[in-house]
Amino acid sequence: MSPIVMKTSSLATLLIFVIAVATVSAQTPPEAPQPDRDSYGLGTDCAYENFFAGPSFTAGDSIGGPTFTGGVTIGQYFARTLGKGITPSPQFEFGIVGPLPGGKAIDGLASLDMMFANKVPNRSVYPFLTGGYTRMFATGNAVNFGPGVDFGKDDEHLIRIELRDYYLFTGPQQHVLSLRIGFGKFIAD
Repeated sequence: MSPIVMKTSSLATLLIFVIAVATVSAQTPPEAPQPDRDSYGLGTDCAYENFFAGPSFTAGDSIGGPTFTGGVTIGQYFARTLGKGITPSPQFEFGIVGPLPGGKAIDGLASLDMMFANKVPNRSVYPFLTGGYTRMFATGNAVNFGPGVDFGKDDEHLIRIELRDYYLFTGPQQHVLSLRIGFGKFIAD
C-alpha cells in the first residue's frame, strides 16, 4: 500500500472514530435537562465563526508531501432547532495553504460552501457534510468536500473537527487532504 493511501486512510479512520464517539455519547441520556439554545433568545437561526488550522497532505500529478492549512470560517446555521432533518447552510472560508508542490511556498484560498448539518437531540453536537468551490489564488480552481462535527462547548463557543479534501482541477490535478481543528463562537442574531 502506498504511503499516500495509508496516510489518507489514517486521517479518514480518525475522523470516522471521532464522529462515532460523538454519536455514541449523544445517545447517552443527559444527567440533567439542558435548555435549548432558543431559550437564551438567540432565535431559530444562529451565525457562527471559527478559526481553523491543521496538518495536510498533498497527493496528485505532481510530487506530494506534508503541508498545512489555516484560516477563518464564517457561516450560518438555519433552523437552530435542528433535529427535524438535515438543514443546508452557507459558509465562507478565507485561509492559507502551503507549502505546495511546484515551488509555491504559500497560497491563499477563498471558499463558498454549502454545509448540510443536523443537531443530535438533547446535545450541542452538530454532525455535517460540506462541499463547495474554492479559489486558490496562485494555484487555481478547486472543489472541496468532507465530513465533520461541531461540538457546542457551552452556549456560546464551539469546537469543530473536520476532514476536508481540496481537489485542484486546473493545472496539475492535486488533492490537498486536511485534518482541521477549529475554535469559534456562535453569534446571536
